[in-house]
Amino acid sequence: MKLKQGILIATLLLNGITIASAQIAQIPFEFNGKHIFVKVLTNQSDTLRYIFDTGATTASIDSATAERSGISKDNRRTVTAEGSGDSQNYSMALHQSLKLNTIEMKDVNLLIVNFASLSAKIGSKLDGVIGYEILNKYTTQFDFDQKKIFLYDQIKSVDTTGYTAIPFEFSKNILIPRFPVSITLTNGEVFTGKVMFDTGSIFTLVISSPFSKYHNLERKIGKTHISSSTGLNAITKDQVAVIKGMSFNGFEFGSMDVRLTLNENAVSKDGYLGILGIEIIKHFNVIVDYANKKIYLKPNSAYRDKISKG
Repeated sequence: MKLKQGILIATLLLNGITIASAQIAQIPFEFNGKHIFVKVLTNQSDTLRYIFDTGATTASIDSATAERSGISKDNRRTVTAEGSGDSQNYSMALHQSLKLNTIEMKDVNLLIVNFASLSAKIGSKLDGVIGYEILNKYTTQFDFDQKKIFLYDQIKSVDTTGYTAIPFEFSKNILIPRFPVSITLTNGEVFTGKVMFDTGSIFTLVISSPFSKYHNLERKIGKTHISSSTGLNAITKDQVAVIKGMSFNGFEFGSMDVRLTLNENAVSKDGYLGILGIEIIKHFNVIVDYANKKIYLKPNSAYRDKISKG
């Protein structure tokens, strides 16, 4: 009997070790309703305040923070980055190390960006942005109820009970998940297109100029007003309008403000609808599985909360 009990205890311990090793890390985050903030360390710095952004395909660091942290100016190169306003040249610090809680990421290239205006917009110091480097390496779970990010070695290690799996794709070498949604205008017309899943966008939905032009949305969408937003490279102006609703994969949202980007040079085109932002995403707990190209969504405690106007 004692031998059997010993074997049972050993088995349970081994199972416990297996389960524990499947979850790589827990990262607490702060959420102000618009951005997911995490604490990051570089080799040269104290704790830095970063935004975790599923729309960030390259990690970045504030230029003043890079200077203060003593990041070498020798190991750098110039790169061109596309922002919401235009393309611009940036300096990139090569082969850096970042640490998020117990996770250390080596050989990370950091885009050096002046985040002063964005920090002012947010109302607090922003030291950088990170996303793809984590998402590409780990199955990543965002739990807005617990305010924690959980990192796993694979999707099989995650409890997906109650979640809806949504297949996604990458397009044109842009490593941000895309999947289809449908919008209903106040006149009853329905349009479907693919959106990028972007926790870094503070809005509900941003409709691209090519999609808007193709479907003549400016004429159909009803009353609009102009509003500005701060991008990586510039302050841009959008049209703000109200739609009757939006739906995807069995989830439905009612009346909400959306934005239509203004770009006179945009070529009319169907397919890519725009950007799904944090004002929708924050109503779910989320699992992002880059390895199998699936996003899992589960309504959280804020699911029935009213969507903010924007």
